[in-house]
Amino acid sequence: MEGDNYNDTYLFYRVIDEKSVSTLVGLKQQALVTSITRFRLITGSYAGLVVVKGDDVPNLPQLVAAATAESDVNRAVSLFLPKRVVHMPWFPFMAFVRLDVQPGSAEQVIEDVQELSGLVGVAQVAGDYDILLEFDAQGFDELRNLLAAELPAITNVVRAASSLTSASLGQLL
Repeated sequence: MEGDNYNDTYLFYRVIDEKSVSTLVGLKQQALVTSITRFRLITGSYAGLVVVKGDDVPNLPQLVAAATAESDVNRAVSLFLPKRVVHMPWFPFMAFVRLDVQPGSAEQVIEDVQELSGLVGVAQVAGDYDILLEFDAQGFDELRNLLAAELPAITNVVRAASSLTSASLGQLL
């Protein structure tokens, strides 16, 4: 399977508060991380998603865990990224889908999702779920259709949880 090993950490925040934002801004200002991708607020059981990138920071997961220890955040660390999860700001609608898969099936699921329309990012992660997907669409109906019609056809998925965003929800950072 082709792909790269990047050192990304995904932070799903249940609550976005001033302290959470200032902690992330501090990491960037101290040049402790490569970048902090600013996602819009999201729907679902989380309020927002931030991707912290640190390609040359070997202890990034530990650094981010320590910095966010007091926040209500779910952390996931990338293990393998066949398609690096990136924010595509020119799409007005996006979905971030967290997948739990059957043990030993992550590689097959990653291969199977590559053909889904609107897919722009895939990451195998360590955390509360196994795979993170990013979908982009021009409209909500297009996004809803691909999540409702195409995603359920993927085998070996135990559970999928989606968070949606649109340009109207505003910026997180």
